[in-house]
Amino acid sequence: MFIALLRWKHIQRVLVAWRVCKSRTPILGQFSCCRRNSQASALQNRTYVTQNKLKPVYDVGLELFLSTVLRSGDVSGRTRGVMLEQIKAERMGEALDVPLMRSAVRMLVDLGLNSTRIYENVFEGPFLTETDAFYRQESARNYADMPVAAYLEYAEQRHREEQRRLDDFLYHSSRSKLMQLTSKCLLFDHGVELIEV
Repeated sequence: MFIALLRWKHIQRVLVAWRVCKSRTPILGQFSCCRRNSQASALQNRTYVTQNKLKPVYDVGLELFLSTVLRSGDVSGRTRGVMLEQIKAERMGEALDVPLMRSAVRMLVDLGLNSTRIYENVFEGPFLTETDAFYRQESARNYADMPVAAYLEYAEQRHREEQRRLDDFLYHSSRSKLMQLTSKCLLFDHGVELIEV
């Protein structure tokens, strides 16, 4: 439990840096850190940035955060690792800090600048790989140890848990991928054996 709290501290520090970046991004450059200057940033985006075909100030701020925080050292790898460990622990029955996980996922989505590429590369791909490995191993063990009716109840319960995870904190672009993967690992991989019984 104590180690899990230490791991969450890493995510909390990254999210604090993210909140600071988001609050100050509209007022980068020559502007002070006062919120009233966000109008000046909007004016700068409409005039100077547009005329000179530059990126908007907000986009530059997100790219700076991505390059200086997430890509420095192994921050993104460590962040992803903590997120995946916590999801695995939740699958094993431990509690998960859902608001913190939701914030971490939202940060990855926001960093994609109107796409989900950062979320997909940093988190979703490895998450689906871990999910596949977890359910292949667990379903093989449970299929061998359970009667068919009990196994089907187990599969339905796990499917509901993944649906809840989607509703609680995962980004909606993961929905079909996760549900297909879960169904494949829990049911389709054992389909012939289930039908024969």
